[in-house]
Amino acid sequence: MIRGATVFRSDNGGGSWRRTSEHNQFMERLGGTYGWVFGQMRVDPNNPDKIYVMGLGLNVSEDSGRTFRQLTGMHVDHHGLYIDPNNSDYLVNSNDGGAYVSYDGGDNWRFFGELPMVQFFNVNFDMGDPFRVYGSVQDHGSYTGIVNLNNGRHEIPTVEFDGAPGGEGSHHAIDPRDTNIVYSAGFYGTISRTNRATGETRQIVPRPPEGEFPYRGQWLAHFIISPHDPNTIYHGMNYVFRSTNQGDDWERISPDLTHNDPDRLGDIQFQTITALSESPITEGLLYAGSDDGRVHVTQDGGESWIDISGGLHPDRFTSEVVASEYHESTVYVTQNGRRVMILLLTFGGPRITEILGRVSPMESPSDLLTSFVRIPRTRTCFI
Repeated sequence: MIRGATVFRSDNGGGSWRRTSEHNQFMERLGGTYGWVFGQMRVDPNNPDKIYVMGLGLNVSEDSGRTFRQLTGMHVDHHGLYIDPNNSDYLVNSNDGGAYVSYDGGDNWRFFGELPMVQFFNVNFDMGDPFRVYGSVQDHGSYTGIVNLNNGRHEIPTVEFDGAPGGEGSHHAIDPRDTNIVYSAGFYGTISRTNRATGETRQIVPRPPEGEFPYRGQWLAHFIISPHDPNTIYHGMNYVFRSTNQGDDWERISPDLTHNDPDRLGDIQFQTITALSESPITEGLLYAGSDDGRVHVTQDGGESWIDISGGLHPDRFTSEVVASEYHESTVYVTQNGRRVMILLLTFGGPRITEILGRVSPMESPSDLLTSFVRIPRTRTCFI
């Protein structure tokens, strides 16, 4: 966990810095236990001593950060703030609850609840007719709604979404044989299996043997249902796990597929598997990508693994691996970093082709590609 925050100030363009904030309980609690998702700060364009620091709350200081007070009347978890350079009392704030505006320097806020600004992390669907979509919503858990295409895709009835298994960042997977069986991922590698017909939920996360170190799971760890057998689930931590009975029992089928460098392990889960894909052509042909730039493949259900990340960009976060439905030895790999990378990788050769050049290049340091989808039986891809 990452706690606390510190404010530094430079008056010579970064040539030297001095600490302006104090070490106290207010600064210690500013980001809760997950301060790594915050860190945004704004300086009043009309008063260099007045600064805003964003964390669980929106906090303002009028003495360069020595003392702070929290502005109230808003949702928590703050990530953005605009200060009108012509009127410092006009503020626009964005947080996990939506958009807020203040016209009096933060004493009062108007919430724009009428704007459709729900932040979905992930979306999936079942195989029913009509079918259900499932999605995880920032700070509000998971929801599901029915999509009825009987009147065509342009006349889909509006429906109210209901609560669904899972939390605010869950991945969902639905049993293709029984749409009542829903799998949902929680934080740092937890998984649950829910029967929507009975309401029964069971935690099915793999556990390390007694005496071993805890498994490392990404904040939104990846799992998939096998396209060949709906009873089989693959789950990625720092190892790949397989269950052949819907998560009741697990088998570890890989070594640690990350760099597993003790010097790089810290308070935030790192060196974890972030992407999995099983070939729709061949059962047991499985790809795994990690947040430290590695991609592996097994052709025999986990008996042996081949590192195919040579030529990829080292240490970049692997956001997706998608096995080709046409060629056993081909996989699409997406990596995030200072430039989003979309690569076509053939491990038999090996041959790596960057295919991002076919779309508009993205050069911003904040580039983040969260999903890559190829439409079956076509050459069409979406990112």
